Amino acid sequence: MDENSIARRLLRLQGEHDRLKEDFVFLYGYHEQETQSIRDEASHAQGLLEADFARLARENLEETATLRQRNDDLESQLRYAQSQISTLEQRVRDKRFDADGLLAFLNAGSNEVRGNWPRFRKRLGQFQRGVAAPPSWKTWITVEAADKSFRMIPPYPDPAPPDSDEGDDNAE
Repeated sequence: MDENSIARRLLRLQGEHDRLKEDFVFLYGYHEQETQSIRDEASHAQGLLEADFARLARENLEETATLRQRNDDLESQLRYAQSQISTLEQRVRDKRFDADGLLAFLNAGSNEVRGNWPRFRKRLGQFQRGVAAPPSWKTWITVEAADKSFRMIPPYPDPAPPDSDEGDDNAE
């Protein structure tokens, strides 16, 4: 190998080295640029995700507070309803029909229940318990008012409908 061929080879290697160096600098710059672009995109995406997370966390807190308040309101309404039910059930127990109480009421003052009052009491007791009278029983109830004996009143016609204007004031 002579000097010229070594010099040419050196020049060729130097050129290849320079070209490789330029390619390396270009690729390194491209790599840095792409890395920075990816970092920027990741940072932007992270910012968006953090903002979304913060918004969702606030919404969750607000919704949780709203639901807790709604739950408290419903529990309060439930307690009130249970209290009302308990009160009404107590009223029903306190005001249930009392056959002996009715007979005492009918015998109060100058009033008297006469005749087969034990049968009448049994019928009222059956009503109180929700039991039908035996089919063999035939019971007639007669009401006499001696203060106006001249007035004839027809038999009891069953209760008036709830929307009826009839009152107890007309019957004597």
